[in-house]
Amino acid sequence: MEKLRVMLHYSQYGMQRSPNDQQDLLRANRLLQEKYEFITLDQPGLPGQDGHIKAIKDLYKQIKETKPDIVHIIGVKEGFHCMIAAFLARSPKRIIITRGFAGLTPKLSPLKRFAFRWVIEPLILILSTYVHCNSYFSYNQQMIRLFAKHKRKVVYNFLNFMDYNQEHVWRKSKGLDDNCFIIATVGNMHAGKGYDLLQKVINHFKDNNNIKFVTMGGGALKESFEADNTSNENVFILGAVPHKQVIQIMSESNLFYLPTRFESLGMVFAEAGACGLPSIGTDVGAVNEIIEDG
Repeated sequence: MEKLRVMLHYSQYGMQRSPNDQQDLLRANRLLQEKYEFITLDQPGLPGQDGHIKAIKDLYKQIKETKPDIVHIIGVKEGFHCMIAAFLARSPKRIIITRGFAGLTPKLSPLKRFAFRWVIEPLILILSTYVHCNSYFSYNQQMIRLFAKHKRKVVYNFLNFMDYNQEHVWRKSKGLDDNCFIIATVGNMHAGKGYDLLQKVINHFKDNNNIKFVTMGGGALKESFEADNTSNENVFILGAVPHKQVIQIMSESNLFYLPTRFESLGMVFAEAGACGLPSIGTDVGAVNEIIEDG
């Protein structure tokens, strides 16, 4: 049987690691390889001086030349140009993955929020043939109910889990014995991830040398977080580290803690669970779809 051709959208436009990595995981899955032929739709970055029309034309050309059966687009905000191009190229199936909506974020100006919420994002959902929600939290968003109610499906992200060294190599490198209770945190260091709440917990245990905290992730708050913990030898602030090292350190920890204020899914909780690590999270977004209370 001839394989269906699936064009996986990769974008450097506003993307963090996870969405592009999820495309890699689809591509590497042996069961999917038996059914699909994967090709790449490359969106190198923000529209340049030639603007949005040229960005759409470049994507349209890629789609028209390869004639895929399915175009798999990695985000509502990042996928605008791609969805327009796929529609104009008459791609028979246009799948959009949704994790959240730019029109609901307070970071944008009121005018941009209005444009995303009532023009750009509804248009993308209307032009799609399927909407892939990465959680039931995403599935039940008002935007999805209004514009994609009869074409929405929940498909959780694949777990990007890696083997780790069973020996406590990271503990040993830091001179920590097995009696130390390590609390790990993974997440970009901004207010939405609750690092101010983490700091309160750190301060509460500052006199207990058997409890150690390790944070992994870069971001705007890293410098101030380091300044607040300059003299605290119980805190290890590692910044952005390779994913393989994240898994290794979590496997050597005793507890995962992330008091996040918003998550469309929260894959780090699933990764912690795969390391055999209990988690404390926040009852927001889809976190309660991963953590079972108690």
